[in-house]
Amino acid sequence: MTHYRVYKLRGRKGRIVKGKDVEAADDRAAMRAADADADCPVCEVWRGAEKVGDVL
Repeated sequence: MTHYRVYKLRGRKGRIVKGKDVEAADDRAAMRAADADADCPVCEVWRGAEKVGDVL
């Protein structure tokens, strides 16, 4: 399992509202976990210093 950080944003280019730690098997699983989170209408997913993707 790999550690990811999911940051909830205030809008697409907004400030970070809060962050959450996620453990996932790979980038795709981390993105699915963020997308399935009801608290994450607009989020960024990071693995260390590398941005994995956006949930919009």
